[in-house]
Amino acid sequence: MFKFIMNKSKRNRWICFSLLLGLATVNAGCFGDDEEDTTKIGVVLGFTGESSTGFNYEKAMLMVVDQVNNAGGCLGKNISLTEKDTSSNMVDSVNHVEDLLNNDVKVILGPDNADIARRIASYLTSRDILYVIAGTLLPPISLVSRPRLYLLGPGTDILTCSMARKIINDGYKKIVILHTDELFEENFAVGVENSLTTINATLPAQDQVDFERIEIETSDTLNTWATQVQALDPDAIVLAAEPRSGMNVVNAWSVLATDTDQKWYFSPTLNQQFFLDNIPSWLLEDSIVIGPPFGISSSFNLFSNEFYINWSETPFVSAGYYYDALALVTLAIEAAGQGLATFPTVTQIAAELENIANSGGQEFSWNEIGEALQAVRAGTDITYRGVTGDLDVNADNGIGVDYNGVSFWKINNGHFVYDSEGSCY
Repeated sequence: MFKFIMNKSKRNRWICFSLLLGLATVNAGCFGDDEEDTTKIGVVLGFTGESSTGFNYEKAMLMVVDQVNNAGGCLGKNISLTEKDTSSNMVDSVNHVEDLLNNDVKVILGPDNADIARRIASYLTSRDILYVIAGTLLPPISLVSRPRLYLLGPGTDILTCSMARKIINDGYKKIVILHTDELFEENFAVGVENSLTTINATLPAQDQVDFERIEIETSDTLNTWATQVQALDPDAIVLAAEPRSGMNVVNAWSVLATDTDQKWYFSPTLNQQFFLDNIPSWLLEDSIVIGPPFGISSSFNLFSNEFYINWSETPFVSAGYYYDALALVTLAIEAAGQGLATFPTVTQIAAELENIANSGGQEFSWNEIGEALQAVRAGTDITYRGVTGDLDVNADNGIGVDYNGVSFWKINNGHFVYDSEGSCY
């Protein structure tokens, strides 16, 4: 059985990291690796502020780091993550990106925040840097007109527009959009609301839908939001929440509501078995979950199991994207550097990234990074097949399946069952 064993230095690194939560910038020297002797990858994530999803994504990337370094590193050196905390703050994020550039970083990953990613991309327009934005909360596709910028995952605008289109096509007329006060969940809910408004404007009056968005605040009692929803008498409910919060909402609704015949539509954050396992199956029967195209693939399930073995927690949806982003970038650097006396240029790395993402070479899966590195060193053309599926680079610099595509799953007998593909159009 394939299994990651995190070494002692990595676990000490994690302990050290936790002591720095109040700082805007993570001190890489605390982590035990001498950065001057490593191949540095810049990482910009939210560790503090409104969002702290960065911790989960970092754990996914550490799994890659261990595989690479156990296989001899990248270009003969261990790789290290030079991490900066966005603090969920636009100004701090840009300042930290400048720190990375001054630290001679050639590749930057993250963050999973559309607004901050958009600002960073604009800031990097004239810089010689390879920038990969990963996750389910991506900026609009118009950003990728910038060279050497790649998007790994479907943008929130695509997810939410596709969700709105699905609900209308399913024939529902009275819709409530419920969400918790976490950053992604609120953005997702607002996106569905805006998409319904846009689609309504294209429909005849008799086909238009009624909808309202309700935020479930931390201080709310269950009766507060349930009373509001019951008064609206919806035939469909959209829920954007993390699994534990979502579980509490659905279970509470089953107790408090006088009518529980509504059709549920769930955000991609609820595409986890833990969510299903803690709700009576009859409550969720035929509910719909939207997600990125890789969804509940066998690769992602295997990755989730290994992630849990290492960290005793489940990966967020975007963790798979960050895993693949770092794996793909590392393989590209290794391939670009073959036969060179100096570190490859950003242009050379970008060319190899596209070669390795696109089909044609010997295929290596997400848990064969060490073997893939060895093949590259032997002069073999390779193709990386990731946790999130095939990673072809399309004409818009989107990495993965069609940028405009999503998938829907229906819940049957306590399990996710593939339902259909979807899009915004």
